[in-house]
Amino acid sequence: MKRVRWAAVVAVGACVAAVQAAVFDQLDGPFGARVDLALLVVIGTALAVVAPINAARIGAVLGIIVDLTQTAPFGINLLLFGLAGYAVAVSRESLVAAGPLLVSFQGAVASVAVAGLQYMLARVFGLDPPAIGIAVLGPMAAAALISAVLVHPAVRIGGVMLADDAGWRR
Repeated sequence: MKRVRWAAVVAVGACVAAVQAAVFDQLDGPFGARVDLALLVVIGTALAVVAPINAARIGAVLGIIVDLTQTAPFGINLLLFGLAGYAVAVSRESLVAAGPLLVSFQGAVASVAVAGLQYMLARVFGLDPPAIGIAVLGPMAAAALISAVLVHPAVRIGGVMLADDAGWRR
């Protein structure tokens, strides 16, 4: 396993939140899809050989950082990113060998799962999202395809936040 460089997690999280707010929130993909860069980094870190509990912790830290930059109710991204990191890391551990297509599939599935949870939480908090239909499912599908492509660079970014255990003492 690899240990987590927490200073790097905070630094990468701040950079990701800034890029998300400055670039990705301003761009609309096909069907109005929006890519969540911080979620991709959480997924990439979970796929970069990290223990599920550390993936959940990294997801929670990145979620807090994103929550500080968005107007959504505070703590939603903390919860969703923590759950996503844990679930992806557990699914990665159960696989014998993860090829590039399987990594893309995991990125797409995690993206759709988090988007679905965000939709349900928006209903719970009374934010009045649109009714389920092409207006919701189209952007989710397009975001899943974009995430399937962008998860590979996210694995590299996630690896920056990790260090080998060789030579590390407690």
